[in-house]
Amino acid sequence: MFINCAYINIEQYRHRLLRQPQSFVLIKHFNAFFFILYLKNKKFSRTIAYLQFLASVITFFHIHLEHSFLLSETNRIQNEDIENHEYILAKEENQVDFQEINISAIEGFHYEKGYEYELLVEKKTLVNTNFDNNQTKYKLIELISKNKVDFKYLIITKENPFILHSAGGRFEIPLQCIKEKYINNKLSEKEHHPLKGLKYKIGTNYGGITNIVKEGKEIGFYKIIIERYGAYNMNGIPEWFCAFYTKNANLNFDLKPSPIYEQIFEQPQTKGEQYLILPIINISIGTFDI
Repeated sequence: MFINCAYINIEQYRHRLLRQPQSFVLIKHFNAFFFILYLKNKKFSRTIAYLQFLASVITFFHIHLEHSFLLSETNRIQNEDIENHEYILAKEENQVDFQEINISAIEGFHYEKGYEYELLVEKKTLVNTNFDNNQTKYKLIELISKNKVDFKYLIITKENPFILHSAGGRFEIPLQCIKEKYINNKLSEKEHHPLKGLKYKIGTNYGGITNIVKEGKEIGFYKIIIERYGAYNMNGIPEWFCAFYTKNANLNFDLKPSPIYEQIFEQPQTKGEQYLILPIINISIGTFDI
């Protein structure tokens, strides 16, 4: 009874996959599976048949023979195994958004940074019907095009430097992030883009708070929130800023990296001993995740 159920499930998977256009299915171990049904020891036969059924289920392959592929900029990602893997942004035909895939997943393809590629590939997906961890691999068939590509980020605020009231308070400064794409030195795209992946360096006067948050649901719109309550007189040089950097900027070892944009904040000081504060500037660096 169990064996018949297993056979029906396999038939259902087979028919479901075969209905998909431009694909075919490879099912391994079928000969061994049916041979096992005729073992004399029925109890042992059922156990082996079940194991063989599981092996058969996870060896379905879904293959597209011709698949257009657009590849863009790369990003190095540190995984849980403490190994550096380089991922590339890829967009398959009929897809709207780019997704990250491992460069090593494209057999026969050598990626050169600074270029955008259009490829014709064979796409092979190992469909695990029991779990959701399907694996996809690609094989290069043809290099359709290779173009020089550059990206430029624009950070826009309405007022720079931004002047805080002498008594301090809470202030919100609108900010936009725009990404320009150049192909062969010609502007091809310009759109609002998330800050995610860009790096920052923020300097805040002692007693102040600087934070950057999303503004609404639209992509690329943010606001800088500044809080500094009360008048002050710093026995030193105030330094309050928020600088934006590219993904590849080295903020740890490069003493003066060139920012994409630097927003300055100024609060007029109030002279007098009663307003003295410590000459301390809090510096924070990191990578945006919004």
